[in-house]
This record gives sequence, C-alpha cells and structure tokens, in this order.
Amino acid sequence: MKIKVEYIDNDDILDILVLNYNPKINKVYSSLLNFDGKIKLLDCIEHENVKNLNNLYITYGQVDTNKNGIVLDIPNLKENNYITQILYTKDKKLKKVFEDDDKNLMKPYYIPVEDINKDKVLEIPIVGGSSSIYTLQSSSTVSWYRWNGKNNEDARLVFNSRIYYNYKCNFKLEIPNNLINKIYSEQEYQGENILFKFYYNDLVENEPKNIFTIVVSPKSAVDEGKSITNKSSVILTESYDNTYILQKNNEELLDKFNITTEALMEYFSLIY
Repeated sequence: MKIKVEYIDNDDILDILVLNYNPKINKVYSSLLNFDGKIKLLDCIEHENVKNLNNLYITYGQVDTNKNGIVLDIPNLKENNYITQILYTKDKKLKKVFEDDDKNLMKPYYIPVEDINKDKVLEIPIVGGSSSIYTLQSSSTVSWYRWNGKNNEDARLVFNSRIYYNYKCNFKLEIPNNLINKIYSEQEYQGENILFKFYYNDLVENEPKNIFTIVVSPKSAVDEGKSITNKSSVILTESYDNTYILQKNNEELLDKFNITTEALMEYFSLIY
C-alpha cells in the first residue's frame, strides 16, 4: 500500500490517495478518500499491467493551469518500462487522464516529473528506447511535455523542450528549438579531457557537421595548461572538479540558425 495526503481539489478538505496492489492480476487500485473529521471513500479507479508497487512513484503538483493533481510513474509489467499517468478530482470523483497502455507516456526508466520552465505546471519527461538498453545509463536526451488539459481520446502531450543530460559529467544542455531532431552527440577523449561533439545532420550534403563541442576538462589539466582551448572557445562554468568549455566548430551554421555564444551559455548548466 502507498498513501499520498494532499489538498488535491479546492475545498480545503484533505484528500487521501490510497494505492493497493493485487499481484494475482497485476492491478493497482487508486482510491480517493476525504478526511473531514472522519474518513470517507469517494471513488476508486484501477490501473492494469502493473509490475509492482514498490517502484511506483507518486508526485503531487499542478498538472494544468489552475488544476492540481497526482502524477503516477508506474512500472509496467507488459512492456517492462514505466508508464506515466495523471490523476485529478472533479465533482468528488477521481479522474484518470490517459489510457493505461498509452505508449506516448512510456519511458525505459523512471525520470521524475518537474516544472522545467518554471510556470508552476509539472512537465512530463519522455525518452526513447527500452529498459534493456539503459541498464548503465550515463547520458540521455529527454523531451519534456505538458498535458493539454483534455481527457480520454482528446488527451495529448504538448511539447515543451528537449534537454541533453550527461549524468557522468554532471551537465545538461537544452537543445535550441531550431536544432531539435537535427543534432546528435558523440563522445571522444583527448588526454584527460572529454569531448562531447554535437553534430548537425546536413540532409543537403548528406554528411554530419560538427557544429559545436563541450569539453569537460579536469581542474588538474587546466592548471597544467592541458585543456583544449582556441580562439573560438569560451568557459561555460566551473565545478569543484572540472572546467566546462564551449568550442564553436562551425560559425557559419551557428549564424544560419541564429545561435549565439550567449544563447549556448544560457542553454548550458550543471545538473546539481
């Protein structure tokens, strides 16, 4: 059993969400209760193909403009992935936004929902692939979406942003909108430095072009003058262990897409 106690609706009465798991039929039951002097059961809905309750995550927050709710990240038995679901209340009833088998809400491993653009509404992270290829996850490109506020067959995810995360080297880079689905990254080593080269897929010339590179250089290498810098390099930031350097490799393409050094510096940040 898992329990979440919050003011989900606007009646100033505590709402209690109780999740129970039936392992025989792989279903979870979400029950909505009120506490106003005494506990009262209001509604109950079910979720199918649930692997277990231990690895199920519950997040409370604003799921749409002026609407609070619960986001469930559910380990899926059938696909061996995670499915995201949004719950909210209406007329004292518990509403489930998406179908249990909606593959648009599927991801290979758990990623917490987050208010990415600081508009107070939770965004849903989606990353492609299956759980079997992410056992040793060191980096990923995550697309962030928000719910369109509709239900059932009209419920959709609305794209917000795409961010490259490198957990091993502790940085993230928001992909500029005009480069989404057009760039990919490759990792190389030069001495003590790690190079993350971002390539643009040039469909006209049918060849990838290195548009910019992020160099992660240990402080020891910087102190000894072994970091990789040139006239088109700029220091993005520093951590306790590393210096992060931006190299602009193709000024022509950067100008074409109106991507300035200042913009790339703004898109870049440390994860923690």
